[in-house]
Amino acid sequence: THSIMDARIKELINAGIVKATASFRNPMDVAISLFEVGKKERSKPPEKQRKGFAQIHSIKQAIDTCANLLTIARDWLENEHIFNIYYRDIVLNTQNTAKSLRNFLGVSVDIDAICDKYNKNKKLIWEFNKGTFDRWKEILSPEEEEYAKKLFSDFIRKFCPMEPIDLQKVKFKEE
Repeated sequence: THSIMDARIKELINAGIVKATASFRNPMDVAISLFEVGKKERSKPPEKQRKGFAQIHSIKQAIDTCANLLTIARDWLENEHIFNIYYRDIVLNTQNTAKSLRNFLGVSVDIDAICDKYNKNKKLIWEFNKGTFDRWKEILSPEEEEYAKKLFSDFIRKFCPMEPIDLQKVKFKEE
């Protein structure tokens, strides 16, 4: 969900040649993460900084950056051939989320062993930060919250259920 879905990849996904997933979070939390990553990147030597992140100096900048990315995310999340993975479900229902992903991909792997391995050592997870959600409720000022909700409310209403998605009820085509 960080890259634009071009016509060729969309065609491959829709034809079933490529199986794609899209992981996503509530954009309110994404904005907090962008802001924190910006601070972290600026603490690195300039040659090691990821410039896009290092240029985010305020929560408002992070909110605006996130708002600009939502169009890209929608292209992925609205495609019925893509398996959407809601971050809250990963946190609250890791095993079932992983099993649903395994079923979507049509692979045979020991989900319990994989989950145990990564739950025991979070450092193995690339880009793992806090492993929580709804941090925006504690961090955003009332003004920032109101501003973010104006930009994100449609996206949140459509894609971010307040409760985890019941992945047991998700059905996949039999191959």
